[in-house]
Amino acid sequence: MVYRPSTHRILATGSILILFLVTACSKEPGHPVSPAITPDIPLIASALAPLISGQGVPEAAAFDPNNPGPHTVVILDVSGTPNIELNDLLPQEWLPASIRETELVVLVSPEREVFLGTQAYEGGPPISAYRYEVDLELREALTGRTLDRATFKGVNPPPFPATAPVQQVTLYGSHFVKEAVNTWLCPVIQQGCWIPVRTLPGKVEKDVVLSLVFTPDGQTLAAGTIQGGVMVWQVSDGSLLKSWLDQQDNPIFSMAFSSDGQLARGSNNIVRLDNVFDNFKESYAWEDYFLGGVPSLALSPDGRTLAAGSASVVPIVDVWQLPEGILQYNLEGHKNSIYSVAFSPDGQTLASGSLDNTVRLWKISDGSLLTSLDCDASVFSIAFSPDGQTLAASTANSNVLLWPVSGGRQLRTLQAGTGGAAKNLAFSADGQTLSAFSYDQLVRIWKVSDGSLLYTLSFMNYPVRVAFSPDGKTLAVSFEDGSIQLWQQQELLP
Repeated sequence: MVYRPSTHRILATGSILILFLVTACSKEPGHPVSPAITPDIPLIASALAPLISGQGVPEAAAFDPNNPGPHTVVILDVSGTPNIELNDLLPQEWLPASIRETELVVLVSPEREVFLGTQAYEGGPPISAYRYEVDLELREALTGRTLDRATFKGVNPPPFPATAPVQQVTLYGSHFVKEAVNTWLCPVIQQGCWIPVRTLPGKVEKDVVLSLVFTPDGQTLAAGTIQGGVMVWQVSDGSLLKSWLDQQDNPIFSMAFSSDGQLARGSNNIVRLDNVFDNFKESYAWEDYFLGGVPSLALSPDGRTLAAGSASVVPIVDVWQLPEGILQYNLEGHKNSIYSVAFSPDGQTLASGSLDNTVRLWKISDGSLLTSLDCDASVFSIAFSPDGQTLAASTANSNVLLWPVSGGRQLRTLQAGTGGAAKNLAFSADGQTLSAFSYDQLVRIWKVSDGSLLYTLSFMNYPVRVAFSPDGKTLAVSFEDGSIQLWQQQELLP
């Protein structure tokens, strides 16, 4: 297999600075098999002792960045002892069998607390806030030369409370996600990894991105924020096309794009439809329909039908005809909030996922119920495969369920981490893979045919929202610090 060279590879004349960018690990088949000998990491670590003081190890293997890999690596604490937990997370083919096979070494600093400030209170002690950080350094084993440095940050703590609990004196953020080390290393170890290609201009300062959406052709990306801001970029070069703020300060919970530039956005008790490329000229605004907000929107492939699911105590799906803006019908039957709606690729079927543990399929022509699928927990995200034959649904049990749309038994269950439902589901354009962004802040990509996990993408900074382009080749990620990045996978040539 031949790999397309990547500009993100480490070169012999310098190093890559990825302090605020992250990369992703690939486990494509076809790489060399794992070493036949079980690695003795403690023995290898003892031979690497000179590296701690910046010296090379003559017995180690030479690192050739132009070789597609996988290259071998060992992770040590700065004291020189093996970091057992991080080494155990490495793919087996990355580990050397001996010092003579060791090409790269990662040195990991002790995790430190970073002071973020103190809030004083009347009638209670002051509260101090901290987050956790870890420094990593990548070196060549043979020469001791430093190739890269990075700082990994855990999630910031919650905001200071309005009143101080008597016993509370500190607020702590989370520890860094250890899988992010593999993600950071992957472009150095082997080609074919997911890598960040650019950071988009127009950083969302002191705001939070609630929704991200690509146009059907994947050429344009829009972001909606908690303060009602909308930004639109051209994907090919990352240029900011439009920036707009809702004067009513309505948070934008959901968005959907049509092929002709119509952007539907759901806020508090209102759905708006605007033309992005005509200075946000408003086409329609449907107000006071939704008590509790609009967490889900979908536009049909032909752009002539808009569906919106409500989070109200009387959950319904409203369906409008476009461009007239006429309410076609209300779809009733769910017993709890509707957090996801999706059209089938032919536009003839609408799926709705609810907190009542069901997914319902509706016939668009007359609004009749086709079938109801019983899930194992509340449903938060749904997606049709490109051929319209398979439906994926993520549930609060951290599962992704695959169903045949034509009816019959569930195909399989995929595990999407722990702690809650996946926030996003997206099939690739060929229908061969399924992606999900989970509450553990990892993006997982599975092979649909057998449910095997192909990739796990992690992040150095805290991600808030992600969106895959319709062809599955570009990933947009918004982070806690307000930045938005575009990622792509390094291409593999046959």
